[in-house]
Amino acid sequence: MANSWLHTNLIKTVQKTLVADSQQTEYPSANLQTDNYTQPWRTADAAGAHNCVNDFGSAQTVDCCFLGNVNIRSSGTVSIQGNATDAWGAPTVNQAFTMSGLGLDPPHRNLFVTFGSSSQRFWRILITDVSNPAGYYQVGEWFLGVRVSMATGQDFQSEHEQTYQRNNVIHQTEWLQKYAYTRADRRVFGYEWRAITAATRTQFRVLERAAKGTALPFVWIPDVTASPAESFFVRMAGDMRITQVTPTHYNIQTSFEEEGFGKDVPAV
Repeated sequence: MANSWLHTNLIKTVQKTLVADSQQTEYPSANLQTDNYTQPWRTADAAGAHNCVNDFGSAQTVDCCFLGNVNIRSSGTVSIQGNATDAWGAPTVNQAFTMSGLGLDPPHRNLFVTFGSSSQRFWRILITDVSNPAGYYQVGEWFLGVRVSMATGQDFQSEHEQTYQRNNVIHQTEWLQKYAYTRADRRVFGYEWRAITAATRTQFRVLERAAKGTALPFVWIPDVTASPAESFFVRMAGDMRITQVTPTHYNIQTSFEEEGFGKDVPAV
């Protein structure tokens, strides 16, 4: 299992111009530049293909794309495209997402794809899901950048657990009758990597600094070699513990909690 992640989102960190060909007033494409998973971009309709173009102003190197909190059906099509100019007849990069990646574990609503590293000024999402029952297309998070994978060539051990968390609120009468207020579910990932090298320790230290601990969300891909690879929009649930166990090897313990889908929030 090859753990990978994406902690630097060029959509947010590089000067850019983000333009959608269709959007609702309360759900503009600018929502894709926040870290709020539930503040999406929505198109005005679902009558045909729609796109959102990002102009970085200069070429930026990218090798993967994550789309979170989408409402696209598995019968729809979504592509990430890259080009030197804002002309899309034959883009240099034209990578379709594997739509079967949706719904692997409902209500899983994320898409992730990797492709050959390419440096382009313009990048766009192209969506077609005609007659989507919602009447629009939605993307809550667009992460674009270069993925990080754990350093290879080392013999380490890893323990991984997933907790399916709901945090329902239960009220109980004096006659032991229970009433439940159901909350949205999410996953919490618990990890321990044992006997990793200094190179891998440094990778995780960079991740912790980039996320500022629990402050900023990032994309976590438990197994980037799977097809399709499941991806999650998470943040650190607490501290990262690093223990030196030999002069050259370390153990790391940490946990990540998935951002809740919750209720979609319009732009302020």
